Amino acid sequence: MKPLIHVEGKVALVTGGSRGIGESIARALGLAGAEVAIASRKLPGVTAAAERLRADGVTVEPYACHTGKADEIEALVSAVIARFGRIDVLVNNAATNPYFGPMMGADDGVFDKTFEVNAKGYLNVTEDHNYYIDQIGNTVMRLPLLEAGRRLVARGLINEVDDIFSLHVAEMREALLQGHDFRSLTTERKAEMERWAQVVPPPILGTPPPPSGDPLEDGIIRMFGMPPEPSSDPSVIQGLPASAGTVRGRAKVVRTLSEASKLEKGDIMVCEMTMPPWTPLFSTVSAVVADTGGILSHCAIVSREYRLPCVVGTAIGTAVIKDGMMLTVDGSRGIVRIEAV
Repeated sequence: MKPLIHVEGKVALVTGGSRGIGESIARALGLAGAEVAIASRKLPGVTAAAERLRADGVTVEPYACHTGKADEIEALVSAVIARFGRIDVLVNNAATNPYFGPMMGADDGVFDKTFEVNAKGYLNVTEDHNYYIDQIGNTVMRLPLLEAGRRLVARGLINEVDDIFSLHVAEMREALLQGHDFRSLTTERKAEMERWAQVVPPPILGTPPPPSGDPLEDGIIRMFGMPPEPSSDPSVIQGLPASAGTVRGRAKVVRTLSEASKLEKGDIMVCEMTMPPWTPLFSTVSAVVADTGGILSHCAIVSREYRLPCVVGTAIGTAVIKDGMMLTVDGSRGIVRIEAV
């Protein structure tokens, strides 16, 4: 059977991989070409699963790990990287269900166990995901570049360590090997970058091609969204409907987590996008408006979990909306209406 996914040469880590869904995911990834690490709390169980996977032709290594314990998560990630060199795919399938029924009826021990694995464990693994999946490649280059920046600052060839990122590779060589002074050029480039950072680009250039029918393209659109047709009414911002419902409230523009403290109960959070560390903010706000994203983006999924109206993919939300504006967010139709400034 032709694999539905293509992960040849990739390294996958699957938690909760000793049986059931986790084992099946590990098998699918392995048969599609990935090297797989599987983890579960008890080593005998995950070792038995590894033997079954090897019998099917999967390259796999088993590890014991309690995902509710941060130190064990760190040890797991370090062990997988030591064995395989990196992690390309992460599937956090680990969960527990020791009690059936409303959680209010569970005793403290059962509640603590469920919270530790299903909630706290998810955050432990997800925080590591942001580094190991998204950032570790950048780190390999960033550290030596920062050292080069420190040396150029010491020699008076650039003004600040981070100015190294305003130079091309050939210019770095000129500075390091020939002592070329780039203070003026880096200052000019940083100012230019700052100017362009204030420009909101158009959502698309030219005429978008028709859908190709490629399932990968469909998945990307669902995750990142497609620019909607702009509204002819300046008081209406058109986006993509991501979570149903209609709410009227006061806007707060939050571009980074450092600005989150200004949110008050019932505010409408207007942001560029959200990531897992933003999740607690959803319990405070009454709706979410995002510049980017599709129906499978983080803020769309979490908004549906919290039953909050959400409009994503507006492209211009944070540029047009200001703190204190009164908005009506229609998450069913993907419309944000500015009622009052």
